[in-house]
Amino acid sequence: MSLFGVTLGLFLPLFLGFIAGFDQSSFSKYYFTNAKYIYLVSLTIISISFIALNKKWFIPSLSLMILTHFNCRDYEVIHNVSAFVFFVSSLMLIVNDKRYNYIGRYILTAIPLLFFSIYWFELVCVLLITIFHILYLNIILKKK
Repeated sequence: MSLFGVTLGLFLPLFLGFIAGFDQSSFSKYYFTNAKYIYLVSLTIISISFIALNKKWFIPSLSLMILTHFNCRDYEVIHNVSAFVFFVSSLMLIVNDKRYNYIGRYILTAIPLLFFSIYWFELVCVLLITIFHILYLNIILKKK
């Protein structure tokens, strides 16, 4: 499950873009396109894989699940707070990791993108969070 979820996280931006276009203002806007069900199912799987991989990821996992299922139009406050919690709690876990904390610094350097495009900020962060999980999963698989 974790390997599938992590791999899905790496390719989800491409899947969504090819189905509904790369012109969305944020990832959350894919909820309102013909890629809605891929968006919902994929982010649910990714959320579950985060917590399956490491119990420390409970808060990011839960907040990702909430923001996925409470869309950004009808539940704007819940969605945006959950997105904020997801990115901040993910960043905190990555920065506090002894092996891969440099990925957290890369995420921090992506913050200025928020002034230009939420989509590009989210894209960079999602890819970096996914890379962190791939590296972490690699360690787990080597131990087995």
